[in-house]
Parts: sequence; C-alpha cells; structure tokens
Amino acid sequence: MSESTGEAARVTFAWGRIEAWLSEHAPGSYRSLRAPAREGEIAAAEAEMGIVLPEGLKALLRLRDGAEGFEVEGDDEGEVRPEQFLDGYALMSLEAIVGTHSRYADPEVSRNEPGIEWCVPWAATDDRWSTLTVDAVDGPGRGQVGAFSWGGGFRRGGSPSVAHYLDTVADALAAGTGMEGGLVPGIALGCLQWQDPGNPIITETEWVPLS
Repeated sequence: MSESTGEAARVTFAWGRIEAWLSEHAPGSYRSLRAPAREGEIAAAEAEMGIVLPEGLKALLRLRDGAEGFEVEGDDEGEVRPEQFLDGYALMSLEAIVGTHSRYADPEVSRNEPGIEWCVPWAATDDRWSTLTVDAVDGPGRGQVGAFSWGGGFRRGGSPSVAHYLDTVADALAAGTGMEGGLVPGIALGCLQWQDPGNPIITETEWVPLS
C-alpha cells in the first residue's frame, strides 16, 4: 500500500467513525453533511488554486463536500451551529476552500504570513475568521494540519495529517472527552457543539456535555 493510499484509507476509516457517531448521537449535525465532491470538481479546484491537494484532504472531499448550516428548531437565539462539529470547526466545501485560499494567497497576506499561500483551509468557524489548514507544499511537512486566524496568525504542524486529526476527534467522541487542551463536546438540540464550560457561547439553549 502506497503512502497516499494508506492516508486515504485512514481518512475513510476515521471519518466513518465520526459519521456513525453523529448519526446516532447528533442527528442535527449529521444532517448538515453535504454530498461527496466529484473528481472533476476536485481537479478544477486544484487548477484554480495552482495546488495539488494532499491525498488526505482529497479523500475527505470524496466523502463529503463540506457541511452546511441551517436553522435549528427551538434555537430562538441562533446559538447552535449544527455544522461546527469538528472541535468547533465546520468542514468546508470546495467552493469555500477555493475562495478562502484566494485570500490567503493575496501578497498582502502572504507577505506577513510566510508559507500561508501553500496551506489550504479545509475547516472553519462560521465566519471563516479561524480555519484549520493542510500543508500542500512538497517536502516533509506536506499533509500536516495547522491553523490560521486573522487575529492570531498562522501555526503549522498542529497535527501530522488529516487522518490523525480526524482520529483524534473520533477518539474524543468515543471517550466523551474534549481534545487535549481544547473545548468540551456536548449536545444541544440534537447537534454536536464544542465549547468552554467556563465561558460558554450557548447560554439560552440547554447544552449537555458528553461526560
């Protein structure tokens, strides 16, 4: 099994664990998932960005072309974001990936954040202020997951791969715990929502932590 084939298989397995958990425990978040991206759509996005996507991200897009929010019944204050089930991030569509990457590739941005133009955003907060990225430059760091926020800058190498990141999320859900040093997962109106219990975002709707 080649390295790229192995990464794709690991992504498929980890994502399957996450989807199965959502289907059983958070049907609202499961409903937010979009259909898979087509090969031609992935190729067109790569051509537009001038980047060959790492195999882990392509494997994920072949499973789901992002997640899409919707109004949740009973959420009168608009606090619940059903699509933000990845440690507070939402899986991005190809269209959103290309649009956000074009901002990162702007010389005014890349001049202040060296290397950001070679990192592809793939999960984001609802306003895309913060994103998870994957390194697409050839070399030993290719495929690593990092993070970028307009207020906090660019951080590379937070996780060795998309598959590893998804495995970590799946493990956290299975154990009912949060990511190390991160937010705590819980359920609000049938949606998986991650937050800091000491500084909650969801205050008008019942949010029940997993553990």
